[in-house]
Amino acid sequence: MTQSIAARIAENRARSLAGRDSERMRLAAMCAPGHAPVWFLHGITGIGKTTLARVAADDLRTSGARVVWIDCRSIPPTRAAFADAVSALLGVDATDTASLSAHVMQSEQPVVLILDEFESFRLLETWLRQEFVPTLPETARIVCVSQLPPSIGWTTSMEWHGLIEVMELGPLDRETTRSIFRQAGFTDTAATTLARLTRGNPLGIQLALSASTNHSEIELAETTVPRTVEALTHRFLDTLPDPENRDVLEAAALVRRATRPMLAALLPHHDPMVAYRWLSQLPFVDSGVDGLGLNDAVQNAIAGHLRTSDPQRFRSLRWSAWNALKGELRTAQHSDLWRLTADLLYLIENPVLREGFFPTNSSTAIVEPAKAADTGEILSIVVRHGGRAAGESISALLDRAPEMFFAVRTLSEPVAGCMAITRSDMLAPDIGQSDPILAVWSSHLRRNPLPNHQRAIFCREALGAQRGERPSEALAATWIEAKRLYVEMRPALGRTYVVVRDLDLALQSLGDLGFRHVPACDIDLGGIVHHTLVLDFGPESFEGWLGQHLALELAGEDDLLDAASRTLRLDDQQITLSRLEYAVMRYLVDRPNQVVSRDQLLLEVWGIDYAGGSNVVDVVIRALRQKLGDRRAVIQTAHGVGYRYVPPT
Repeated sequence: MTQSIAARIAENRARSLAGRDSERMRLAAMCAPGHAPVWFLHGITGIGKTTLARVAADDLRTSGARVVWIDCRSIPPTRAAFADAVSALLGVDATDTASLSAHVMQSEQPVVLILDEFESFRLLETWLRQEFVPTLPETARIVCVSQLPPSIGWTTSMEWHGLIEVMELGPLDRETTRSIFRQAGFTDTAATTLARLTRGNPLGIQLALSASTNHSEIELAETTVPRTVEALTHRFLDTLPDPENRDVLEAAALVRRATRPMLAALLPHHDPMVAYRWLSQLPFVDSGVDGLGLNDAVQNAIAGHLRTSDPQRFRSLRWSAWNALKGELRTAQHSDLWRLTADLLYLIENPVLREGFFPTNSSTAIVEPAKAADTGEILSIVVRHGGRAAGESISALLDRAPEMFFAVRTLSEPVAGCMAITRSDMLAPDIGQSDPILAVWSSHLRRNPLPNHQRAIFCREALGAQRGERPSEALAATWIEAKRLYVEMRPALGRTYVVVRDLDLALQSLGDLGFRHVPACDIDLGGIVHHTLVLDFGPESFEGWLGQHLALELAGEDDLLDAASRTLRLDDQQITLSRLEYAVMRYLVDRPNQVVSRDQLLLEVWGIDYAGGSNVVDVVIRALRQKLGDRRAVIQTAHGVGYRYVPPT
């Protein structure tokens, strides 16, 4: 009988799984009666989790299970997107998660959902644990493949006792590692040395194999696995025979996923098809529905090295990536918004923003819908940090709108913090008018209306039990929960209202994100002033706000233009520019090495209504070159077309 190509691929994949026989056998048997329905396969980046999970998926399919593979990075962490993705892969028409669960319940085969890169789904984890997974039949299995271990909601709750299996994937043993190097042609001495240096880390092994051109011993200092991976990554770059390939790899390291259009924007002098094909063949690059992704450890090593060794190119590539994303955002369909959002978040270096959506550290705090038993603790927290009058207002809200409230739980505190949050369009008018703060927010929203398709978020309370509004793990957990609502509402998200008591402290962290104080909404409750902060996302909603933040961040890194003072920075001098001069220079600098036509400049800088001649562009360019002096060569003329900005080397 002729074997399919897929079967051959599965065989090759299984052969690459040296040293993982026991883990493979455990996963292959997961559908047997009596086994836990929820499995967590976790370990550090590069340890081989995804490879093992793919082999396990092949084994499970062979045994008759129906396996659904979800790359959590490729879909937004919302209930609707999750249901759509799983339904499409199962080939069923499920309109929501309830109907999806019904389809799984009716399946004659065991259904296994493998959620790869599960750390990207932290915003949805509580819903999966509390609402979706319990609706599945006992024959179903959920496998969460993650860099992070399961949250305490899975491991400490009596409800899940005996229903969760945790597998931490560790390094390969020394003999297996030596055998891999010997089979690749290394001498016993070299294989022993490399086994010691890579310490059984599969990514380190792959890099060592790729970085060695003659199977000789690689000279590396004895250090930690992350440092070894970093050193091997740099060695791999140094051994690339074609410098263009190094350019491709460095460009790909600065974006979340490399696509052909993105590579064309980052590397205008390279063939994007050739670059994409070469990237896809590298052992530390995986292919997904939204492009190619580098292993996190390799990506961080390359990007970090480029930042320090060539900061000008680092900035230039990030500007090019941002400009490419801007172009996509203008014409994006709703189905593409999450991919672009994730791409924007990856480019942003503000840790508050990035960690809010893609937490990289394991947390011992979880946020869950508050239960009736939590009421006393929530009121105690509010009175402790907001006063008795604030507690009375919250007490009334707990009675009338309990669905607004969430409790933060940790290993040591059943209620380590609390949050009250809702959408403006889900707040009953009588409840909104009965609470003094919600009433003033509703009034402000009426006086300052959003576009018809947009809605606001009312964050009525967010406190840690011990530290109140001061930074804490509990407070950080509440903000992650708020980000879940951000993602669910986009592109209808237009504004967020937040109440704080310590205005200066709040502005230190929220001011950089665009929140502004609205004194007219401040309210005195029992002698304690409750201040209102508002964040307007603008007409382009969440994605537009992220784009503005990234543009400001990149502008702040620019060593030539000062946006605040509208000047050129030349050595120790600051040269004042006119409004048009600054706008033209900004437009060129934002598009390094790209030819910009005079018509483009007239349309984007002068405006669509401008009716004058194109010679005004040349006049401004001459003025800019005169002010640039010795650096005038950064503006080059593309004869018959326009101009390009070439960053100084």
